Amino acid sequence: MKRKPLAAFGSFFIAILAILLLLQGCGDTNLFEGIADDSGQEARIEQARQDLNSGNFDAVIATLGGRSNLSDQERRYLASAYIGKAGFDTLKLLDEFAKNDEGGHDVDTFDIIGGIFGENLTEEDLNNKVSLVAQALVVLGAGSVNTQSRLRARSYSGSDDLRLQRGIYAAIHGILSISLAIGRQYNLMPIPLTANGIKQALDAKGINKIELSSVPPGLDDDLWMVQDGVNALSGGNLIGIEEVGDNNKNDIDREFSKFLKDIGFSGDNSVDSTDLSNYLNHLIWPNIY
Repeated sequence: MKRKPLAAFGSFFIAILAILLLLQGCGDTNLFEGIADDSGQEARIEQARQDLNSGNFDAVIATLGGRSNLSDQERRYLASAYIGKAGFDTLKLLDEFAKNDEGGHDVDTFDIIGGIFGENLTEEDLNNKVSLVAQALVVLGAGSVNTQSRLRARSYSGSDDLRLQRGIYAAIHGILSISLAIGRQYNLMPIPLTANGIKQALDAKGINKIELSSVPPGLDDDLWMVQDGVNALSGGNLIGIEEVGDNNKNDIDREFSKFLKDIGFSGDNSVDSTDLSNYLNHLIWPNIY
């Protein structure tokens, strides 16, 4: 189906875009405009808007990071600051997802997310970014960093907006963690972040098949959060939108649902090292596996 420019997208996608515009600052575009209040929570929220808008992520973290009993809005802004500090641009993700609905353009979610961070990173830089994204997930209710049991109860709290934001960040965390695991097991330094980059690095070592010895810690929880983010899209509570039918599912739903299916996650199972290796081999060498 031929896509029209972003401004002509359906009303539901525009509404989702409006949500995601709140997830991070974008320079001087004033995405976080608001009227300042002289005291308390409203003043903190207004200051966080201004700091996110100017890219001053450390200021948001300093202001909100040490506080307890944050509102949902404060939590979302604080999580956005961690993601911004990690160097991720949510609007680029949306743009690439939208292009995938146009003819002749089909880029896997793994490549889209990895590519936003660049072609490759040092192990230290990549590990730091994984940690920052993990901090964002903790803020959004994912539990302790790198704790396998953080969502074992499968109890998802927060508004649909927060659940969607958490699902996007969980996809980022899971994909970066996979790249880190590949780089460490096969000693690929710097660590490539896209399928083609991984292929070139492995080809240089005479390797044409990935056989991971284990999955990254917390990958199942990341995938559960991605699924919950997809579920939130049709929850009917996103800025007052009516319940979304099958014919109106948007780009995020389509791309994340495909990612979950391709990686072997069905919602009632764990993804093991064989599942993950099979996914990566098909992604990297589609004509062989």
